[in-house]
Amino acid sequence: MIIGIDPGTAYVKVVNRNGAFIFNSAIGEWHERRLKNVFGDDDMEWKYNGRLGFAGTIAQFESDYGGSLKGETKANEDAKLRVLLAIHRHSNDVDNAIVVGQPISKHNDEEKKAIKKMLLGKHELTVNGICKKINITRVEVAAECASTGVLEAPTGYYHTADLGGGTFNWATCFNDGKRILFIDRASDTEGFGMGTGKDQDVEPDIAEMTRALITKTANRWGKHNPVRVIGGVADKVAEALQGSYTNVTPYHPLVNGKRVSPTFANAVAFYTFAKEVYGE
Repeated sequence: MIIGIDPGTAYVKVVNRNGAFIFNSAIGEWHERRLKNVFGDDDMEWKYNGRLGFAGTIAQFESDYGGSLKGETKANEDAKLRVLLAIHRHSNDVDNAIVVGQPISKHNDEEKKAIKKMLLGKHELTVNGICKKINITRVEVAAECASTGVLEAPTGYYHTADLGGGTFNWATCFNDGKRILFIDRASDTEGFGMGTGKDQDVEPDIAEMTRALITKTANRWGKHNPVRVIGGVADKVAEALQGSYTNVTPYHPLVNGKRVSPTFANAVAFYTFAKEVYGE
């Protein structure tokens, strides 16, 4: 199966020919439970390479160290497991060709090579008692946020803002009617997100995080250029940006002819790229 996977640190988003899907990104250690409570429809007890653990909503409640490893790279074991869980949940094929994401700041040859190396090949993963053999035949690594610039691209310069769980990506593209160009000097990644605050009991201040973005983009983005906001808090970020940019909208991508939440934008772009590269 061909799949676009956005293995975010808050939620994993998956897009394939069957639609768009989401589950909690939390991963934690396993223990024998006396009471088998159901915490969510994404509760997972997994076994991989001799390790046992919880994943999904259950990991937030039953694991002492449940959560997600955050940072500006997806070249780590947590991201690997999130990708494999996504395939286990949403593909019944042994062979799978995928596109995953990497923050703009670490989207370089070295990091992409490390991600491909950790994912390519054969894996055996058991989730909730169901063992699947997974063979990842091809992997490409796309730039988070910037990749969504290919979706229904406006003419001329346009920008994308993506506040995620661990990073805040911002990107600029230019569409001359013939091709879409990524503008590196007007794009970057901030090393903070909705889940990086010191006090997890206090709701993150989206207005302040967005202000930090505005200070970085004020001299690089055109005030009247289209700004598309993606991610799970797109509405709030768009509202905070409207005082500085005049043409700001949350972007709802198309999946099978229907508009879906802005949280799926990266995964939709990855799937679009996957179809072009792999030929579905």
